[in-house]
Amino acid sequence: MSDFDTFFNKAKDKAKDVADVAGKKTTELVNLSKLKLQELQIGRKIRSLYEQLGRATYQLHKNSFENEELISSLEEEIAEQLHAQSEVDEKLCDMKNQVSCPCCHAKNSKEAVYCSSCGNQLKDEFADFVEEETQEAAPADETPEEE
Repeated sequence: MSDFDTFFNKAKDKAKDVADVAGKKTTELVNLSKLKLQELQIGRKIRSLYEQLGRATYQLHKNSFENEELISSLEEEIAEQLHAQSEVDEKLCDMKNQVSCPCCHAKNSKEAVYCSSCGNQLKDEFADFVEEETQEAAPADETPEEE
């Protein structure tokens, strides 16, 4: 095999590797974009439901009329949309290696102990240390028991 053939084969292998990496990154980017779009759509739906709830409450109060069924229906739909939104947010955070603050919903690094926005404690400061100590203390052939 000549030097040119060897060089050509190496270049071809390298190009294939680069194409594979680019394909994976493109797929990740497409999935991330889909989740962001889904998050925006859910957010719009939630705002619309809040507006409907506000209008209904205002009209019912203005006319001294009560319709608990309508209010309950809107409340349930809002709760469902908020749950869907939190699921999408969780997926986005996983893809970006982040965690969402339960207090202010700011995005933080998974390694962060405190929220960079509001200072809320995100995880126990010593949780990683205790986990490492537990793993070191456990014999190599045994797995730690779950409680």
